[in-house]
Amino acid sequence: MLDTGNFVLVNQTSAIIWQSFDEPTDTLLPTQVLNPGGQLIARFTEKNYSGGRFALSLTNIGNLALYTTNFPLYNSLNYNYLDYKTEGFGLQVVFNQSGFLYLKARNGSILGLFSNEVSVEQEFYQRVILEYNGVLRHYVYRKPPPHSDSSWSIKSFTPGDICTAVTQQTGSGVCGYNSYCRLGDDNQPLCICPPDYTPSNPIDELSGCFPNFSRQTCEGTTHDENSYVMKVLRAVDWPLSDYEHYQNVSIDWCKKHCLMDCSCDVEIFGRDGDCWKKKLPLTNGKNNSSVDRTAFIKVDLMILSAKVFILSNRTGFSTIRASTNNFSSSNKLGQGGFGIVYKQTYIQGRLPNGRLIAAKRLMRHSAHGEVEFKNEVKLVARLHHNNLLRLIGFCVQGNERILIYEFAPNGSLDFVLFDAMRREHLTWEIRYKIIQGIARGLLYLHEESQERIFHRDLKASNVLLDENMNPKISDFGTARLFLEDQTSASRIVGTYGYMAPEYAKYGKISVKVDVFSFGVLLLEIVSGRKNSTSHSPKQMEHLLSKSWKLWTSGKVLELIDPILLKTDSPVEEITRCIHIGLLCVQKNAACRPTMNLVILMLECCSQCLLPPSEPAYLIDFGDEEEPNVPVIGDHLYSPTALLSTSSNSTLSINQVSITDPYPEPR
Repeated sequence: MLDTGNFVLVNQTSAIIWQSFDEPTDTLLPTQVLNPGGQLIARFTEKNYSGGRFALSLTNIGNLALYTTNFPLYNSLNYNYLDYKTEGFGLQVVFNQSGFLYLKARNGSILGLFSNEVSVEQEFYQRVILEYNGVLRHYVYRKPPPHSDSSWSIKSFTPGDICTAVTQQTGSGVCGYNSYCRLGDDNQPLCICPPDYTPSNPIDELSGCFPNFSRQTCEGTTHDENSYVMKVLRAVDWPLSDYEHYQNVSIDWCKKHCLMDCSCDVEIFGRDGDCWKKKLPLTNGKNNSSVDRTAFIKVDLMILSAKVFILSNRTGFSTIRASTNNFSSSNKLGQGGFGIVYKQTYIQGRLPNGRLIAAKRLMRHSAHGEVEFKNEVKLVARLHHNNLLRLIGFCVQGNERILIYEFAPNGSLDFVLFDAMRREHLTWEIRYKIIQGIARGLLYLHEESQERIFHRDLKASNVLLDENMNPKISDFGTARLFLEDQTSASRIVGTYGYMAPEYAKYGKISVKVDVFSFGVLLLEIVSGRKNSTSHSPKQMEHLLSKSWKLWTSGKVLELIDPILLKTDSPVEEITRCIHIGLLCVQKNAACRPTMNLVILMLECCSQCLLPPSEPAYLIDFGDEEEPNVPVIGDHLYSPTALLSTSSNSTLSINQVSITDPYPEPR
């Protein structure tokens, strides 16, 4: 390693056979050069050092440019956002010891790039980095002593405003789709989501945003213009996303026509009476004082209503009783361990008239029901994601406890998936959409919400389907907030067949518990079979064991739902999903992927998959000792859990959640 930072390999005669200066990554050090064909590639994110979205390249014909590379998609066109136009005469990029970065021409002349203020070599360390956000920066660091408190400071950078520099016709802009870019006080670009939009990936600020509500659709009348409002953003524009332009109109006219247009997601109004309608994905978003326009974002009124409901802490019991026809059985949607769910048309003004919602009336005098009620109100009110069932409000009156949710007209996933006739309508396209939506919802709970949340009872009956068959994870009564260093739970809750064994037996808790449940659910969706099919655990063959046998014997096609094989379903994609499902249910929790990685594996077919190891089986009555929790049917119970189950209810497999307040210590 030389004093310059160049790592060299030499032979016995001290001749250099390889040096790191010839293979730059995102950084140039003093005395390093960039020859024709050389390039700097920015890292992907601030902490992810794989190849990113931006590059500085000196082409073989001498042209120097900063450009986007495969952004936002792997097949996106490259776009030069800073082109020095030196084609034909650029020879070498040089970063000399004095901190002068320049392009040396073939005729020997020098074209200064930036950082042409010479520094005293003996006083400063220096480096030039192409940052993950596309800005090329020159940093200096005063050498100690006596300046021991020195830090890296920015001497110069280019381009001056990356937010306006990247305006490509085919890409998203520097900040990703549906977001907008603003320069901070330190001239670093800030990527911001519009109101009621959520970052696509919280650890990748350039990944863009998505709405955390159901967008207005042009199918049916469920989402009419009365269900949406416009939120304002000053000095914000997405200049290349419009599909209609009107002139000499008023701001009210512009807003109204966007609300009436089911394709319109955003409208931009200019001071001269210009009105631009825009739809997702929004591209090249910018926010600065030179943008003399106002953006109006269309958002679901239900989000605003939900906030009013939660803050008011009340909606009248008499109103709910009247709108459910006195909790009539004809309005009954389903029944769980802690309550009955009714369909309700809310007509009292806080929500748009005629909006169908669901009311869950919890069983009175149930200690566990009271706990689950408080948990959902405190927890779910903070959650806003398109794949989570939204809590609209609640009612507390005497012994009555009622939770009010958005209505999912297609019912629960198990209602459709495990019925031979209904399953005929579950094409692979719909099933794959459901798998991806559940995965995104779990990722939001684990990594993207304000708190770190484990669901702990993910199963087919806790996934509801909206009018477009989008999945909504529901039933957060057993969900909990967990600290970063928390590894155990004081109370075991969940459903046999979906519970990770390390959690069911020892109370060990991590995101991998939900990952295990997701893996079981994925295999059920692909196969159309429940994880258990017998009331006797000693005689049954789990779906997991069957899946593993077919996988290891090379007969994986036998696991796929025959309904899918009758159509032109993509067998390779289905098989890949089975592979992912088996990775999620591996016995060793450390080997299971995170939900972030699961989504990457689902959406990126080029992502290589590791071979799965044997799945975990919650109960193995052959060689393992039986668990210390009583077994009834296919479910595990503690005595307290039995108290919250109706005495005349019929037990069904994988339907009733278990509660064990005393996990076995380990």
